[in-house]
Amino acid sequence: MINCVRRDEMSDGYDPEMANQKRAWLFFSYLCSFACVGGAIASLVTHFDKQGNDQGVGVAGVVQTVLIMASALVFWATRSASSDY
Repeated sequence: MINCVRRDEMSDGYDPEMANQKRAWLFFSYLCSFACVGGAIASLVTHFDKQGNDQGVGVAGVVQTVLIMASALVFWATRSASSDY
């Protein structure tokens, strides 16, 4: 969701209304990303309370969601207009 918006399209030089829509979409995608991280942490806490369960499942879920979000942010920040084909 984050990578549907390019950084150069968010400037007001294009179309102010469209730029605001893209900013709103980017904000919504950040909310979804952080909600996924929160859900993974909740799953970790739920599995941590129960004895006998493998705690690695919860830790792996948190690490996985954080790395997915970080990779999307790095790709969004480093993508340039010339890299589109």
